[in-house]
Amino acid sequence: MIKTIKVDESACVGCGACTIVSPEFFEINANGVSQFKGEEKLPIKEAEKEELLIKVAQACPVKAISIYNENGEKIFPK
Repeated sequence: MIKTIKVDESACVGCGACTIVSPEFFEINANGVSQFKGEEKLPIKEAEKEELLIKVAQACPVKAISIYNENGEKIFPK
């Protein structure tokens, strides 16, 4: 189960791939870099959410999006 999503703003190039794959979860902020919006009110099943978030992280050309499980272990990128 995914616990934490982190965006490394110093690595992000603001290409917007994350927002194309999942505008529900990501946006480009005022600094021109990706920002995770959160997921509290998003009506989506856990398995679908995990699959989507991994696709988003994989779409990032500079691997600026990291995903961690509930144990704090990095799921992506490895």
